[in-house]
Amino acid sequence: QVYEAMEDLPRAIDTMRKFVATDAADADAKGKLASLEKTLSTWPEVSLTTQPAGAAVKVGGPDMSVRCTTPCTVRLPPGERILRFELTNYQPVERPVRFARGQRVTFPPVALPPVLASVTFQTTPPGAQVIVDGQSTPGTAPFTQALPVGSHTARLTLPGHKPTSRTFTLTAAHTAQAPLTVQVALERGQASGMLAVTVDRPGAQILVDEKLVGTAPLPGPIDVEGGMHRLRVQAD
Repeated sequence: QVYEAMEDLPRAIDTMRKFVATDAADADAKGKLASLEKTLSTWPEVSLTTQPAGAAVKVGGPDMSVRCTTPCTVRLPPGERILRFELTNYQPVERPVRFARGQRVTFPPVALPPVLASVTFQTTPPGAQVIVDGQSTPGTAPFTQALPVGSHTARLTLPGHKPTSRTFTLTAAHTAQAPLTVQVALERGQASGMLAVTVDRPGAQILVDEKLVGTAPLPGPIDVEGGMHRLRVQAD
């Protein structure tokens, strides 16, 4: 009865089936099970997807039970409802819906915005260019940037210094008022520069001085030492 009141008929049916399988079940229990199954068969069948996948789907507020995990097809109660999509490290999204009995619906994909956190990059000496996950960032160190919660890799370069990489993990606790600080002391070294390579054939190998540096398309510019170099693109 609790699951029925919550309009969670799949759980109500599962609970009733377990009871019917026991010696304590009577004709009334079997009749109730048949009635629940008949009612569920009339509920709308809804196909749900999210970007990214793996979101928990709830009907109603955050305290309601999970109906399925995307991508999924599930029978949901008819009428006006609120669908709620939840995924760790992403902001929950709610969508008002209205379904009719017997309806089959493919719901439009739901995009989940990531939870953002803040990181401050500081270098000694200051002025380093920072590339995070292969993407250039605005400005040079020191600066603060908002990034999705999770693990990231930063590559820091400054003329006359050795390029340096740092991996760091952001959590929801790293707010704009209390950002994570990535502090890097850059070592002096041979002058270097950034080389951007664009190739119109995806998957082609890109070699600098006969050393493989990646395949097209590259996620961003690559570091090279100052001086003359040989660039070669090799495609199957």
